[in-house]
Amino acid sequence: MNLKISLLSVGLLTMSVCADAQTARNPLNREPASIALQKGISSWKLANEIFYHADGTQFDKRSLMYDENGQKTSDITQRWNEDDKSWQNASKSETIYGENKEVVISSVQNMTGWQKTSKVENVYGPEGRLAYSYSYSWNNNADDWFVDPSMRCEWIYDESGRVTEYLKQHMNKATGEWNDYDTRILYSYDGEGNLKEEIYQSWNSESESWTSGGKYTYSKDSERKKVAMSYICVSDKWVFDGKTIYSYDEEGKLARCEYYGNNTDESLNAYCIYTYSESVGTPVVLETKDINVYPNPVVLSFELTVPDVFVGKIANLFDVSGKLVKSMLISDEKTQVDVAGLSSGIYILKVSDKTKKLVIK
Repeated sequence: MNLKISLLSVGLLTMSVCADAQTARNPLNREPASIALQKGISSWKLANEIFYHADGTQFDKRSLMYDENGQKTSDITQRWNEDDKSWQNASKSETIYGENKEVVISSVQNMTGWQKTSKVENVYGPEGRLAYSYSYSWNNNADDWFVDPSMRCEWIYDESGRVTEYLKQHMNKATGEWNDYDTRILYSYDGEGNLKEEIYQSWNSESESWTSGGKYTYSKDSERKKVAMSYICVSDKWVFDGKTIYSYDEEGKLARCEYYGNNTDESLNAYCIYTYSESVGTPVVLETKDINVYPNPVVLSFELTVPDVFVGKIANLFDVSGKLVKSMLISDEKTQVDVAGLSSGIYILKVSDKTKKLVIK
């Protein structure tokens, strides 16, 4: 029984896990004991995750890129080609930031290049916590995104701001309405506020009740290690299914992850090494001044006003699907931008970490 109960299935993190490394039941390339649902910028910039088989041969690599303000812009997974001893692109995600929202566009590498596969809109509440995410599929026939989302996820928090429940539902294409929730994850914490357990459940329409399928439990192995134990539910009993150990360096950064399956000899299946960029430990200071566009809505052109620190940078204009439709060099604090050739609709203007919604009539 291959039961996927990884945090990747939540849709927060769009990268896949290579099946050669593990069963599909454990998140080797994520730290499940730290749920990244809080919008913000980390002072530690994870640069690479490199995955190895137990014998030390590498097979998978994930590389991350950031903008000058520390926001992740791209996330690329590569597979190791043993024949020519090189990394080959497999999949990627690109993130576009807006006010209280992120748009994550995922693509896979095929014979013709990068092919879009999915788009996730993460919507944050006023407290900066992830509230909803909407998933869209790519329509190959129309060479565009489907207008309606196919899936919606919701997160519920307690008074301390800790996530307690995750819910997922799908769109009924026939009615255009959301179906009832079909998946949920329940989170519980210890007295110090650390994640203690997460239980994965699916809705059983016959019994009209939630049915548990798998769970993770978390504990501290030593001062710089955490242990995640995974279980699957068989005949209403929890059966051990694997162990993941996370090791940290002296600064508290995740340094190594080891996955042990439910092998009788408890042998190592695979491991991952984490490396960080030179900006490790350096807080990123954001420019407080904003950009401005006038008029808005716009018909033929608009005036873009920016702080002097943005002069010489590139302004990018994206449509609502995340497609880049126009780029321009900012040569002065005030720049006239021509949009006469663009269709009517809503666009996102992005300069560095600043974004503005633009309406073209």
